[in-house]
Amino acid sequence: MCCGRPFKVIGPIIAVVCVIGAYTVASHMFDVWLALAFGVVGYMFKKLGYPLAPFVLAMVLGDKAEDAFRQALLLSDGSASIFFANGLVTTMMCLGLLLLSLPAISFVYGKVTAGKSKGGAVSDGASSRYDGPDAPAATTGQ
Repeated sequence: MCCGRPFKVIGPIIAVVCVIGAYTVASHMFDVWLALAFGVVGYMFKKLGYPLAPFVLAMVLGDKAEDAFRQALLLSDGSASIFFANGLVTTMMCLGLLLLSLPAISFVYGKVTAGKSKGGAVSDGASSRYDGPDAPAATTGQ
């Protein structure tokens, strides 16, 4: 519910206002079709469970990031070595590349560890501790 009204009432109103706004910018039907296409893409992303925040950040910061990237390459005459020019920049670039590849690394790590656990008995660590009669009280769960 939005503003005390159900979304089935507010949703179509928002869609109509968006389509009217897309048309009034340049009076081209292409803009309307583009807005409708991105609406369908947004609906698909919502149904597939993609988060909204990264797309909003990309739309807001994308232009500025692209301009800064182009300016850096122009200053360095097209050399990508400017992104590794000093220690701070190199650290930030490596950290960014690591965070970018983290999903792939965790996927591969999960596959490797799952393959190892299928080959033998899964150990919860209990068999490696000493639970004999003269074991300390901390290891017996008391």
